[in-house]
Amino acid sequence: MRPVGVMNNEDVLMEVFEASISAMIIVEESGIISLANKEFERLSGYPRDEVEYRKKLTEFLVINCSIDVKKLKGQLNKALRAISEQKEFIFLNRESCAKIVNVNARVMPETNRYVVSMTDITAAKNADNDILSLNTELTRLKAELGNLIQEKKEKERQYANLTCNDMLTGLYSREGFVARLKRAFSYADRHYSMIALLLLDLDNFKKINDESGELCGDTILKEIAIRLRKHARQYDTIARTGSDEFAVFVSDIKNIHDVVIFTEKVRRLFRKPFYINGKPVYLTTSMGVAVYPHHGTNAESLLEMADIAMCQVKKEGKNGIRFYSSSITTIKEKPFDMMERMRLALEKDEFLTHYQPRVNAATGMITGMESFMRWQPQGSPMAFPDEFLSLLEESGLVVPVGERLLDKVCRQNKSWQDAGLPPLGIAVNLSSRQFRQDDLPDKIAEVLSSTGLESRYLEIDLSERVIMENMGACIKKMNKLKEIGVKISIGNFGTGSLSMSDLSRLPVDELKLDGSFIRGIKMNPEDERIVYASIAMGRILGKKMVAEGVESKDQYLFLARNRCEEMQGYLFSLPLPPTHFEERSVWNNRWVETTQ
Repeated sequence: MRPVGVMNNEDVLMEVFEASISAMIIVEESGIISLANKEFERLSGYPRDEVEYRKKLTEFLVINCSIDVKKLKGQLNKALRAISEQKEFIFLNRESCAKIVNVNARVMPETNRYVVSMTDITAAKNADNDILSLNTELTRLKAELGNLIQEKKEKERQYANLTCNDMLTGLYSREGFVARLKRAFSYADRHYSMIALLLLDLDNFKKINDESGELCGDTILKEIAIRLRKHARQYDTIARTGSDEFAVFVSDIKNIHDVVIFTEKVRRLFRKPFYINGKPVYLTTSMGVAVYPHHGTNAESLLEMADIAMCQVKKEGKNGIRFYSSSITTIKEKPFDMMERMRLALEKDEFLTHYQPRVNAATGMITGMESFMRWQPQGSPMAFPDEFLSLLEESGLVVPVGERLLDKVCRQNKSWQDAGLPPLGIAVNLSSRQFRQDDLPDKIAEVLSSTGLESRYLEIDLSERVIMENMGACIKKMNKLKEIGVKISIGNFGTGSLSMSDLSRLPVDELKLDGSFIRGIKMNPEDERIVYASIAMGRILGKKMVAEGVESKDQYLFLARNRCEEMQGYLFSLPLPPTHFEERSVWNNRWVETTQ
């Protein structure tokens, strides 16, 4: 989705101001209240026309603990500083009914006015008798959220089933074939068996389409699918992976001789003629075979090896079968080895960090940032994690690359602070391999020490999948990180299956709602219910809720009204390189201008 344009700061701020479920006022330098929202009317019992430009903030807040707000009358800065430090005050409404309120005050940029928000926490302070009902509500919300997520996954599964089938032949598509192949690997490992993957490319099929028409070509493709199904075993998997390309894999093969028998069986299917308008047509096929685990240990490499063998058959004259061999010279050879190139990239310092700001929902101010990995190969376009992260993980290079980037992020943040910019916290994503390191807390402590960055400005972002790999060990490591002073967040929240007891045990500060749910706001009521339930659950657990992937004003307003505290996404800014992030002076802007 293209980023939206620059938002009208004042209009949006006023809309959020009015829609807020917290009582909010704007206070002039003199202490007089110049603007109040609807919730403040409800809390105070006064209509706005009796408050605005008629009453002062200090008329509503009274002595609380050691702070007497009225004694600070005429010294607004001191009063607001005291408010920010004390947080909780007694609030007297029109009927002199005392309530306990949580108060936050922030100066409005480039003005002498202040935004003050008040949340009635009287009930929470007297909630000892309501603990049981709160726990019941928490359990209900978790169950509701689990049901909603399960319903969403079921719909996604049903959609995946549709997309995993080739519409013409009814066979699996390439996506479905790869998914089943990956599942077959674990079975083969448990039973010490092999998997044979056969890739078939029809020779000169384009000529049939050109001479007889695509309708006749489609008829032949359907017939091939029928023959393959008829002669396959119950658990063999067949797919149409290209316009004139088919793939078959057979599990539970005990020796290579069985593979040869299988391939000859497939070859015999093409000795019988196909018929076009009653006339027989004979087809040949070029077939490449790769065997797991001898020729490849994952779906992508096994398909590639079969493809290399098949291309060699075509190069040698077509109409044959070839098993993959490392001695094959093939037209599919790559100009560089990806793994080796990434090792060189680490040496050349080609892995970079970009930064995306995080915004407070109530004030629009920048409250933090998240770092993102990028790869800038020399002389090539910039690469994003989806293009190389799996290889980094597989090779183990993700550990040294991650350590290098963690040092860069901390060093960059400290340099911004040293330059006089207001300090911001920064979130860093850790991979599964990184987090599994026994000495991870020590390494993070060393990076903080060498860069001079205070630990409170670093946040470690973990996925639910990483946490669930070993819950007990994970909690111990998290506690060690908390001892250092860093914050911990769960990213892509809602896409995993952490239980209620897990969430209550985890020493995390923030839950980050996954962007897949945010995209459904205003389009999918189911996603809206998931977002609402997730925010409610997070607030009851005492965790800060952050929304990832916010791209539209509608999404922003929905999240703000439902009390999601912070957000990030293209609505505010793309992830930016350090120089662009600094040039935009995001620390001083209420809204971050988006890139077109």
